[in-house]
Parts: sequence; structure tokens; C-alpha cells
Amino acid sequence: MGCGSMGVCHGEAYQKLENVQITAVVDIDREKGQALAGRLGCSWAPNLAALRFDKIDFVDICLPTHLHFAAISQACRFTKNILCEKPLVIKEEEISGISLLIRQYDLRLMTAHVLRFWNCYDKIRDMVKNQTLGEVSSIGCTRRQKRPVWSASNWLYQSSLSGGLVYDLMIHDIDYVVWLLGVPKAVVGDIVHDNDQVPLHAKAQLRYENCIVDLFASWGMPESFDFYATMEVIGGKGMVFCDSAGAFTWTDHEGNRKVSLEETDPYAEELRYFIDCCEQNRYPDKSDISSVLQSLKTTRAIDQAAATGRIIVL
Repeated sequence: MGCGSMGVCHGEAYQKLENVQITAVVDIDREKGQALAGRLGCSWAPNLAALRFDKIDFVDICLPTHLHFAAISQACRFTKNILCEKPLVIKEEEISGISLLIRQYDLRLMTAHVLRFWNCYDKIRDMVKNQTLGEVSSIGCTRRQKRPVWSASNWLYQSSLSGGLVYDLMIHDIDYVVWLLGVPKAVVGDIVHDNDQVPLHAKAQLRYENCIVDLFASWGMPESFDFYATMEVIGGKGMVFCDSAGAFTWTDHEGNRKVSLEETDPYAEELRYFIDCCEQNRYPDKSDISSVLQSLKTTRAIDQAAATGRIIVL
């Protein structure tokens, strides 16, 4: 569901998998929907009901954020297996509604937080959990890009529709850190806007018992700037650094060395994982709803901290 940039991204990733076949794409925009259907070799429909399928194995929701809850509410009438792009929802009442739908329809609902399936981030999580780094005391993440002008009618710029820069871009790193360390004790944040009140840069700090996490996200880079993200984790035994260009460096008290990781498509990996869960009738623990809701709670606190200038205690 949804034939915009993320719908195309997921569609192309599905084509790399052997055990899945896309039967249809859904979008109210006929031209956009038929174009993607032609690329993927499937049918198009303006909504799920128009497909008239006897059975739908699972639904992948790649719609704009403000449409997620309505799409999940519709999809659960056709299947219990639903994958939804991040952020899952942004409104408090929708979070309660999601919990109700999960209980009512026994949903296998997974949020597509792709960093959980990115090889370098997965490797760092293993290193933290295995105490390879020792006790982690500092984490720093950056995520920078030019303005996302590709969103239809610039819906990403409208906080009521997308949640804004924190919910759309910074949430990648918020979710990963919360998945790694849990909900922080407190957060602070700040956002810089342009003259049209479009968010340009956001900074946040997540405070844990013995660890400080600094996050930076930007939609304000020059037009010529390519997307770039970094992560650095420092512990008592060493530190690790990775970036979106493929660098992965491990430094301990004896020196530093580059680590080679197998090149994978993280989008294909997350889709493969969800499909395996569906086929094996298994709950998607790697992106379980409880951890996703913790990420949303933390994201909301950061947004509130930025809006009020206060420290928000969780």
C-alpha cells in the first residue's frame, strides 16, 4: 500500500527475494500505482477492497505517516500479517488504537525500522550485548541529508502529517538506541527552523544511568550533499565507528583496525525476516511492538523537550 518513494524501495527489495511474489499494489493515484505495478509485474487497485482477493498473505504499508493507522485498520480485515513503515503512528490516540487492534485481530504487526537489519548496526548491537566494548558510556549518531522535496505536496514538512524532522529522520537513531539500551531516564532536545517553519536541524541528548547519547539529524544540508549517517559507540574496552559509506572501525587500547562486513541490502533483509516470520507463524521479535512503542515514547519526549526547552523525564 503506497507507491511513493518507500513503496518503490520496498518493491525493488521484494524482487531480490525468492520466496515472495507481489500480487498487487494499492494507491489512490492511478498513474503512480499503475506505473509501479508495471515495473513489478502485478496488478493495481485504489484500495484493498477493490482487489477482491479470497486471501491476502500479508500487507506492506508504505503510505505517508498520517495514513498509517487507517491503513492498518483496513488491512487487519484481510490479514493478520502487516508490515508498516516507520514511524508506526504519531498520535497518542492512535497508539492506543494500535494496541486495541493487535488484541482484537491477533495481529502480527511489524514496524519497518531498517537499522535493526543494517549489518553494521546489527554488528554493533552484538558487540554491546557481548560486552566486547565493555561498559558503554557514550554514543553519538548523526543523520544528514538535503531537504526531502520528493514527498507528495511536501507532506513531510507538515508536522501534523509526518511528525516532522524528529519523527521522520531522527527516529531511525532514536529507535536503534532505545532497542539497544532501553528507554532513557531523561531527554533534552532542540530544533532549528527556517523562515517557513520547516525544521532544518535537530539535536537531542538521551541520558542513561552511566551513558550519554547525542543525536543530530538534518534536513538542511546543501543540494549537492549526499545522504550521510554515522554512529560511534565508546566503552571501557574500546570504541567502534561506522558510517553509511561502509566504514566500520574498531579501536581498542592496542590500536585500531578496519572490519569488513558482508554487503547486504538492509531493506531486503527486513522484508526477508518478516516473510520468514509469516511462513513460520512466528512473532517478529526483532521489531516487537513493545520496543517500537518505547521508541515512540522517547521520540515524543524529545519533540516535547524541543518545543518547551525543558528536560523531559521519562
